[in-house]
Amino acid sequence: MRKKEPFVSVLICCYNAEKFIAQTLKSILDQNYRNMEVLILDNSSDDDTLKILRSNKRSNEKRQIRIFHSDKNLGPYKGLNFLLDKTEGDYISIADHDDIYHPDKIKKQINFLLKNKKYVGCGTCAYKYFEKNKNFKYVKVSSKGFFSLHPSLIFKKSKGLKYETNVRYKTDTFFMRYILCKDKRLLFNIQEPLYLIRVREDGNNLSSSWNRNLSFSDIMNYYDFAKDKNTLLKYLFKKIFKYNFIIKILDSFGRKNLGYFEKDRFLVKYVKYLKN
Repeated sequence: MRKKEPFVSVLICCYNAEKFIAQTLKSILDQNYRNMEVLILDNSSDDDTLKILRSNKRSNEKRQIRIFHSDKNLGPYKGLNFLLDKTEGDYISIADHDDIYHPDKIKKQINFLLKNKKYVGCGTCAYKYFEKNKNFKYVKVSSKGFFSLHPSLIFKKSKGLKYETNVRYKTDTFFMRYILCKDKRLLFNIQEPLYLIRVREDGNNLSSSWNRNLSFSDIMNYYDFAKDKNTLLKYLFKKIFKYNFIIKILDSFGRKNLGYFEKDRFLVKYVKYLKN
């Protein structure tokens, strides 16, 4: 199998994801791409996440699932670094523990990267799913550049490739811009919503909870690494004028309920997982 197509390692860091991890894992196991493994780190969860993972592994015979448990919560990026050391794949695919893959996601991304070797990685557009009112919003990203939606990203594995855990603000953005794309190579984003981002009703998305613990010095540390003064000014402008609050209001106008998307060929693939 490996001789016919590249071997892909899908990485998931979990923490207290008992309500979502079965849906997330099923969407990955249902991929139309066959030559893959799934590596999952349970980051010291105190709910039934690990129990659910082990149950899913026992019931699945067609996919290679490798489960790891840490007695200490390593955090998302140290956790990803831990998993990177364990991978056997030619390509790495990132997944959040509460989001969902479209069945064709990995297949389309790998096919693109094999035909377009000038790109260092490939992401996709996405849907946001708002649990509170069961609405959806299409998330579009530029077709190429230094940025992808991080949990949609697939990139070619290379020796020593790691997340810079000293950068606590936008660690994933820093990884894409200054590590993956360090030689000015670009990321490409497929202009299809091949990924579903769950905006949880309890507000405990991994990325948002991580950012809430940041200090101002953490944020300055990021910009010191990135040497991006224009982005720093934009950040300060948002903080001073509460720009993020305005963005959330504008964002709400773009949401559509399920009925609006009932004939959408991408969205219907996600709904069955949300109903499980």
